[in-house]
Amino acid sequence: MLKDLTYKNIDYTNHLLKFEQNKTKGHSANSGVVIPLNDGLLILTW
Repeated sequence: MLKDLTYKNIDYTNHLLKFEQNKTKGHSANSGVVIPLNDGLLILTW
């Protein structure tokens, strides 16, 4: 389930979507997720 994903999660300068997985937050160093965004995906956020 995805919740609390907002525009602040999008790094337009570096073309990245960043968020933290709640199921692993606090007990895993890999709870952060970074997804590269291409120009086609970035245009959808405008």
